Amino acid sequence: LDSPSQLIQANGIQTLQARRKLARLKFLFHLQQGQTRIDPLQYISPLASRTTRHRHQYSLTPIFARTNMFKFSFFPRTLSDWNGLPLELFIYTNFVQGLERLDN
Repeated sequence: LDSPSQLIQANGIQTLQARRKLARLKFLFHLQQGQTRIDPLQYISPLASRTTRHRHQYSLTPIFARTNMFKFSFFPRTLSDWNGLPLELFIYTNFVQGLERLDN
């Protein structure tokens, strides 16, 4: 095991990309639950359409981005990831624990 990639895989460590996504989703959850000192209504709002097979009742209004620079910034990217989460995760009693299990 000479390469860092092999060491990471052998020890079951998540990729940096996966850890960042998990951290963004956890922060959005805490923001939505009012567990931060930031006003959530300035940044997120519930989706105003009905529930479909692609959208659940916990979906949030996505932010439209004209440029890739904004599209891949925190809120547009995280809202897109949030809306792509399975409904079962939101019914889970401990959302953060469910998120961690989802990535493993």
